[in-house]
Amino acid sequence: MKMGSKTAKQKILKPKQVLFDKPMVVSFDKPKVKNQYYVYALGSLQGVYEKASYAIQEAEKIKGVVISSSQEYVWGSGNTPDIYEVNNMDEFRTGEGESTLVACLNRILKLEGAEDINASTELENGKSPAEILTEATGGEGFDLTGCTPEEIQYTISHETPVVAMLSADHAVLVIGYTSEKICLY
Repeated sequence: MKMGSKTAKQKILKPKQVLFDKPMVVSFDKPKVKNQYYVYALGSLQGVYEKASYAIQEAEKIKGVVISSSQEYVWGSGNTPDIYEVNNMDEFRTGEGESTLVACLNRILKLEGAEDINASTELENGKSPAEILTEATGGEGFDLTGCTPEEIQYTISHETPVVAMLSADHAVLVIGYTSEKICLY
């Protein structure tokens, strides 16, 4: 049969029998990858970090952005309003025998609609605050230890309160800022 010939007809061949030895199953399970944070600036990748705070601090120096391994923006240089306060933040207090860290985590969990999770129990089970928030929200909780108030403004301006540890046993919730002050609960 010549290609392009007017008399040429295409033939469709169908097998009369199909033989399967064993069904083939292809699994597309996502491998468990440790979170990494990528710093981009000046049109290229500048570094890869295992902690969000390290990536943010480096990005601040070079006026870059930080992207998580799940391809979400974590931080961007200069992308914050001068004044901001997280919406829907009503007052809260620590419960009897409850630490300030637990109270802050429970308030964020309530804000995220995950009130059924008990932060106290999760902490007792050895989870970090970032792990608790990551699992509860389906998003990603970041450890911003070492970041300056200016560096956490990006997170706050995206409607995300930040738990700040004032000492080993005293936490506050950072919910807003101005050019001169930060707003705490």
